[in-house]
Amino acid sequence: MPDEKTILIIIEGEKTEKQIFVNIEKIFFNYDERKRADVIPIVLLPAKQNIYMLWEKLKDDEYLDVIELLREQDDEAAKILELYERDNIAETYLFFDYDSQHLNKADKEKYYQAIPDMLQIFSDETDLGKLYINYPMVESLRDMDNSGNCEMHCVVKLDEISNYKNIVGSITAFHDARKYDYTIWQLFCQRAARRADCLVNNKKPGCCHGIQEISSVEVENFPKAYTQDVLYESELCNYTCNGEVLVLCSIPLFLLDYFPGSVRRKLLG
Repeated sequence: MPDEKTILIIIEGEKTEKQIFVNIEKIFFNYDERKRADVIPIVLLPAKQNIYMLWEKLKDDEYLDVIELLREQDDEAAKILELYERDNIAETYLFFDYDSQHLNKADKEKYYQAIPDMLQIFSDETDLGKLYINYPMVESLRDMDNSGNCEMHCVVKLDEISNYKNIVGSITAFHDARKYDYTIWQLFCQRAARRADCLVNNKKPGCCHGIQEISSVEVENFPKAYTQDVLYESELCNYTCNGEVLVLCSIPLFLLDYFPGSVRRKLLG
């Protein structure tokens, strides 16, 4: 019988996201002999589809059960989940890209309107799951140099997103997620926190000068001030309406949400 503390993480792709979360499990969720902490196993489940495709299949489901949907429609997912019933999974998280460049104009409008519904439905990791969105995609995690400065511009045009992955791959200092250590994750978390502050408070892009910029919000209250629905509304109102997206990866924000107190303070430096 699986450990009832099992965390299920549903990811969009099968390679990049998997490497990142395998690394996160190793650094943040493994057994710590000094503290006699228990291992919290993570089960990774690739959805193999974007968030819009998933929602189109899920929205008519009476129970809005993304786990059972994936179990039924994909043999690999069924194999991964064969030992798990919903009661065996303590928490479920979903990580998807904001990337909408593959959609036509009509579908984009439906997509933008559907995201608030998805964020409302998937807002509790102990129930249906908690959704995190990467802007514009997961590669935004490593869109930076060794000092934490942005390698790309803070803002990307929506019609240029198709080239974003290749551009980041050609210039980033953080190619191999298998080699990320705690110090690198501190850098990622600090950059994401600064960027979330810029986004929500509508600061000028390029304002990310240091974590001290988030002076109006105490570390303990950070997750409440920068929720996924607040971030999306800020993206939509301040950037998407102008054909742009402010680059922000929500994977570090997940860590800041998940770990309170001294761990969060350490991650934020």
